[in-house]
Amino acid sequence: MKTIVVSFILLVAVLAAMSQEEKFEKTISQLNTYYKYYPGEKVYLKTNKDIFKPGESVWFSAVVKLYTSSVRNNLSNTLTVRLYDESGILILSDKFKIDQGRAAGDFTLPAKIESGKYFLAAFTNIVRDENDANLKMIYIDHMDSEAVQVDTISIPKNLVAGRINVLKYQLSEISGSPYKSNRVNFEFREGKEVIDEGKVKTESDGSLLLEVNVPDKSFDQPIALKLFDKAGHLNYRKSFHVNTQKLLLNFFAESGNFVAGSSMIGYKVTDESGNLIEIKGEIVDEAGIAITQVHTLIPGYGIIPIKTKSSEKYKFKITSELGHGQLFDLPSFSESGLLMSLQKIGSDFVQLGLNFNDQDEHHVYVMLSKGSEVMWMSDMLIKEGIVAKIPKENFQQGLAMLSAFDEKGDLLGRRLVFADVDTAINVGIKVSDEEVTAGNPFMLKVELKDQNGEKLNGKVNTAISIKDDLLPEFDDFTSCFIINSELEHNMPIAELMDKESIFESSFNYLLIANSFKNFCWDDILNFTPEDLGKYKNGIKGYVFDTNNNPVSNAKVSLVNSTNMQMLTQSTNDKGVFFFSGLEPKDANDYVIKAIDENGREDLDIELEKSFDEKLSLLVEQFAVQVSFREQPKFDKAFFENNADLFTKYNKAVAGKNNEPRYKAYLQTATSIVDVIKMIKPCDVGAGGILFAGSRNSINAQGAALIVIDGQQMGTSIAALNTISPVDVESIEISTNPVDIQRFTGLNSVGVIEIKTKRGENLNVESSEPNPHKYENGLRVPNDFMMIRAGAENQKLTSLYWSPTTTIKSAEEMSIEIPTGEVIGDFVIEVEAIDEQGRIGKATKTIRVTN
Repeated sequence: MKTIVVSFILLVAVLAAMSQEEKFEKTISQLNTYYKYYPGEKVYLKTNKDIFKPGESVWFSAVVKLYTSSVRNNLSNTLTVRLYDESGILILSDKFKIDQGRAAGDFTLPAKIESGKYFLAAFTNIVRDENDANLKMIYIDHMDSEAVQVDTISIPKNLVAGRINVLKYQLSEISGSPYKSNRVNFEFREGKEVIDEGKVKTESDGSLLLEVNVPDKSFDQPIALKLFDKAGHLNYRKSFHVNTQKLLLNFFAESGNFVAGSSMIGYKVTDESGNLIEIKGEIVDEAGIAITQVHTLIPGYGIIPIKTKSSEKYKFKITSELGHGQLFDLPSFSESGLLMSLQKIGSDFVQLGLNFNDQDEHHVYVMLSKGSEVMWMSDMLIKEGIVAKIPKENFQQGLAMLSAFDEKGDLLGRRLVFADVDTAINVGIKVSDEEVTAGNPFMLKVELKDQNGEKLNGKVNTAISIKDDLLPEFDDFTSCFIINSELEHNMPIAELMDKESIFESSFNYLLIANSFKNFCWDDILNFTPEDLGKYKNGIKGYVFDTNNNPVSNAKVSLVNSTNMQMLTQSTNDKGVFFFSGLEPKDANDYVIKAIDENGREDLDIELEKSFDEKLSLLVEQFAVQVSFREQPKFDKAFFENNADLFTKYNKAVAGKNNEPRYKAYLQTATSIVDVIKMIKPCDVGAGGILFAGSRNSINAQGAALIVIDGQQMGTSIAALNTISPVDVESIEISTNPVDIQRFTGLNSVGVIEIKTKRGENLNVESSEPNPHKYENGLRVPNDFMMIRAGAENQKLTSLYWSPTTTIKSAEEMSIEIPTGEVIGDFVIEVEAIDEQGRIGKATKTIRVTN
């Protein structure tokens, strides 16, 4: 452990009674112990392109790195990659080997998969929770030769409740001809509720005028627009915010403490679906007088420079159209506590302000750390306030945590900080020709250099695919790998990063409203290895009162619905209960009840969801967040030059052949209940399945009737335990009274009708050979260039893909790239990491012509 003497602008007395190592010994020991058991890894997933056809291969690579190390290393040996649709339904899944921090793989898309947005999720085998997964959106397009394209002429930024909103679009065929005088179906929805629907006819020039009367009410969710036609050539979707939408606003103190005085307050604003929102507002005092005007600096995030008094109450009032008039209480401000402020980040030093409101002398220990790695530390005496100058040479590129402790080792304050220490590597791309005739090759050369022009050793990922400015990066290599993969909440900083001169200072203000992923000093300082097994194997849940407050000391009972065995536990001070020795799937066999200390039974019980359930919900939420983007489309020139790539989409045939999405999940699911949840959201408990009601409905209502091969099996979940998902032919779920009454007149919840596979071939394995190879249970990736060389059809939108190529400092990567028959602009994209973990990225465009 190294000790660094720090200079201060104001007086700082350095205490010599004991070494800094001794003073920090307990904290450092706790950090090392915590990260020994919870090391944490971040993943960055890259695909060869963004838009794919059904039946095409998706090629991907991943870089895996520990949070706690500045070099590229990892503990995991397995990377799981999954493909989900917009509803969070699992489509494909496989596991791949991680070797020296890198993994590669590929998926072959189903030939009958529908067009739309899909999501890849990648995570390692030491994943802690669903937020450790890296999500990557791709788009699947049938490349319909008769597709109808939609361009925006004029639309409102937000829909306005209580009035008619006018939206105008331009519709055209992919050939460029106006989609004139055709009837178009439209639908506006808030969640599952239809706001407006109908048909409208395009004008002779292909223009389309929509008038939607938005109800005068408060909205919980955005409104989603869908334009479609009967033949299936038009399928346009886009979401809109409504001005009366309920917003959520959270406030964050720069040091974690809301202390009276001059300070910066960070805030995060979203709608109830988690979408980041841009707003304007003002801070008002108790008399309603505006103190300061504020606005978000990037979508969802802003700062409030303010001088506060402990005796005053303050509110945030939204003045922008979206959320106009909504009021939010700022937290109360205390007279006591430490104010930490990042005052300046220069080229050589980071200046940190430390202030107390009282006149007392405070002994404070300050630490700069990242994960278990302590990069700088010092102790000091503070009376009122000081400004500490921390040498920037002690920072790594990226994020770190500045923390302050008192003499007892208790946390006084913490502050996330970003340092740009200019360690990016330069990636050089050279091509023999920037314009190439289709079918002819060109030479590609790549080299890596540091800031001084010295050549470097490193590994690169290279992709050459058709240019598609259709899906702008939500998170590129730099912002994801260096920043967002380590943050508790992703921040849309790609545009801000382009403003290099102000990025470091601006971003550090915004970091007030964020923190390290899976990092909490309270958890770290109180951690013991015995905590690991506390909630490892068993059923965990929470008990809430009717106001959604956790209920402590509540008696929770599990009654087995098959043998009537009862188990009991009590909730802790956070309302948590845990039954060890049971699998989460066992909860389906139990009736769960809770009673508080006063005998009240009107309590809500919420079971901890499994990792798979949480990841599915995370994907579904992410899909909503990207639903505001325009859908991708191909331009007229690309279509005319590559007409052979496009085929007429036949909705009738596709609809006949397309299997329901849940059928793919039947091949990988561990229980029928998981599949049912995918098909229709439900609550599971009381020995049955519910499609309506709140969380406590598992104790108050009946359950859906289960019918297997025409035989009524009652409502007990135990009826499903005898069936393996792979043995199921189909599942039909209905809450329609007409469907329910086909079997019984005594049920109002719903019916689950399951048909199993019959005949001798029930358990016979498919005679078709598995096209993939496995070693030790892990998929062996295919080789892109070998697959390409063996392909008869050279109408390729990807010319080259290499997930990992090693470059030596005395060499450069040099390779001949054959072009195919596709005409258009191709983008060469190279992402690189050198031996010290520094990263770099470069792109170059070439044109393939006739």
